[in-house]
Amino acid sequence: MPYVDFFGPSARDDDNRWVSSQRLVNLYRETAGGVPVLRSVLGMVAWATLTDQVFCRAMAVVEGALFAIYDGTLYRVSSTGALTSLGAVESSATATIGGNNGLVTVVSGGKYFVFDPDANTLEEVTGGAFDNVGDAVFFGQRTVRSERGGRRIDWTALADATDLDGSFATAEARDDSILRLLPIGGALWVFKERSIEMWS
Repeated sequence: MPYVDFFGPSARDDDNRWVSSQRLVNLYRETAGGVPVLRSVLGMVAWATLTDQVFCRAMAVVEGALFAIYDGTLYRVSSTGALTSLGAVESSATATIGGNNGLVTVVSGGKYFVFDPDANTLEEVTGGAFDNVGDAVFFGQRTVRSERGGRRIDWTALADATDLDGSFATAEARDDSILRLLPIGGALWVFKERSIEMWS
């Protein structure tokens, strides 16, 4: 490779003063042993492709397997990039995928679905404190769900993402609606429209 030296600033683009016009594309400059060298940027290789699907709504790894929602279908993606259609779910920009002791939980379009890899079944689970679901996360060996456009949270039985008995609690620090749930460090963080609550 020929020796290429970079020196001095180049003209700045007045339309975007924060961007560096010296930035290299597909290469970056690094000093190795006191000598400037060009190193290639890690590239991307096509791994899995869906030709008839447009929107990837969610992706998550559950029990070592990759699951994805494209448009209105849940897929399992193998280590070789092969996609297996598991069934229809709602297509929503706020879709989420989670797990619960081997089961795969999906929230999309206000509906709650559970995929059982052992039985190879995908079912919509209804019941609980509300039917319009916004999010679901694994917390304390339960699946905890939030009410879409509301302030309530309900949960499943221990280690069973399909068993909803109607128990619920209400986020009460402020009366804004819940957007997302996130377990961090033994606490459940409840992200709302204008506030955040932390539940133990």
